[in-house]
Amino acid sequence: MEKLLRRHRKPETTPVVILLGDSFVQGVGVDDNETFAWLLARDTPWTIVNLGVLGYGTDQELLALTSYLKDHPNLEVRDIVVFVFDNDFVNVQTKREHWLGRSKPHFQVINGRLEPEPYNLGLSDHLTDVSYLYWFFNSKRGYIFAPPNIDYGGGVNVLTACLNEMRNIAAQRKARFHVLAHNDLSSSEPFRLPMWDEYMRLSGVTDITERVRVPGVPNPVGYDGLHWSAEGNRRVAAIVKERLNH
Repeated sequence: MEKLLRRHRKPETTPVVILLGDSFVQGVGVDDNETFAWLLARDTPWTIVNLGVLGYGTDQELLALTSYLKDHPNLEVRDIVVFVFDNDFVNVQTKREHWLGRSKPHFQVINGRLEPEPYNLGLSDHLTDVSYLYWFFNSKRGYIFAPPNIDYGGGVNVLTACLNEMRNIAAQRKARFHVLAHNDLSSSEPFRLPMWDEYMRLSGVTDITERVRVPGVPNPVGYDGLHWSAEGNRRVAAIVKERLNH
């Protein structure tokens, strides 16, 4: 594994492509060398920085991007690629990651501006970080008391504002910006908000779901029935590579 990592390591001066998203981008369900991020690092001349984190929403991805670029002020960023999954419309409305049992940053759109709410980690959050047993019971409690039936449409403004802020950051770094949306491949019915087409137009989003869904063997859906399989990751890698080469 380490030999393979060294073989695909690029010089420090190589332009960087940043990937942002949740567990799909992190690569849940497949080996490291089967993730689309790894495949891009292997098959393209650019350095791939994968900032995908399990459970993240678009708001947390904005903060991750901001923090990373602050720590790397001289980095030559070529492209920033953000993946939006359907649950992001819910995640940006919540102040707690229920399955993690942990609080999270939260934004509101006020007078057309994206405004962060005060955010501080409490005692429960610190205990979650250091105790597996506490996390287990707290996450179960989070599921039980999670707000029911959050309206997806209520997250459109915040999600769009987060993407616009990322787009502005990309422009400041003279980087290209891409937003790729995808839905649950296990569902036969495509996910659609009543205002989906308008959201797509305003946010400059490209829906890649049907390109990944194309029937075939192996199955693009992994063993958990949700995340991409190795085949799904190969298809996503091809889509992203096509965008990067455009």
